[in-house]
Amino acid sequence: MSAAGTPEAPWPPESLALAQQLQRSLSIDDRQWHRLKSRRSRRAAEQLAAALVQSCSMICSIWAPAGSGF
Repeated sequence: MSAAGTPEAPWPPESLALAQQLQRSLSIDDRQWHRLKSRRSRRAAEQLAAALVQSCSMICSIWAPAGSGF
């Protein structure tokens, strides 16, 4: 809770944009797929980033003020 007694958003407002940027940078495209699909840590990073975007989208939409664009 903030000093005013209102609940604070659990993540900073820029969290969704940062998570989406991370997902784009870790995404395996069609040209890389056959080369990277067997690298478990690389595939796990891609999936983890996607999960982070989904979680952040859900949390940000719950806590976003009306008309904020989330």
